[in-house]
Amino acid sequence: MEKIYYQEKDENSMSEFAKFYSKLEKYDCPDYYSIIKNDVLIFEHFEFDSSNHKRKGSTYRKKLASIEADKDLGVKHFELPSTLTSKNYVNNLTRSFEEHYKKIELYKKNIAKIAKSDGDINFKVCFFIQDVTPLGNYSNDNNKPLTIFDCKQFLDLFENSPDLDWVLFYNKEIGYEEITWFLSRDSLSEYRKNELDFNKVHFINRSPQCIQARIMIDKK
Repeated sequence: MEKIYYQEKDENSMSEFAKFYSKLEKYDCPDYYSIIKNDVLIFEHFEFDSSNHKRKGSTYRKKLASIEADKDLGVKHFELPSTLTSKNYVNNLTRSFEEHYKKIELYKKNIAKIAKSDGDINFKVCFFIQDVTPLGNYSNDNNKPLTIFDCKQFLDLFENSPDLDWVLFYNKEIGYEEITWFLSRDSLSEYRKNELDFNKVHFINRSPQCIQARIMIDKK
């Protein structure tokens, strides 16, 4: 992550996060952690998209997995299923958020075992959330790219989750650079000013086209 954007009100929290971020260590449960004396950051990552979600997961991911598993030579054309809706967006995001949030105490317990602290441990928890919807999500009304920070339902989730301190959000908009945003509780009121009730937002429902080419290269 070369560039992280944040609101002015998040400047102090962002500075604190940056100190932790430079010392992140990979782990299993949570995904990463960082220790600075008696201060510990729990850093947990998850992804979601706005496609239909069935028992075996995202229909987009299922199709992409089948494409990647196809090893036949030649050029093939694929179309991803067109199931992008704001309802799927909210449901998938909420499901993933709640699955990880309920494990926070377990994350803390695991890291406390390896933290060499000479006193009480001060925990900070950050979720790194990625919207991996191919081509991104856009409003059908004005073609505006949409993120979790536009979403009233997500802001409600964050505000009502006291064990979560920070959120890092990654999104790649079509035709734009990769965007990573940082959010703390200090700036929630700023995002609230422009929040959208996603139950009332209609997404542009794209059907991404994929071309896969596999050739045999002579090692000689």
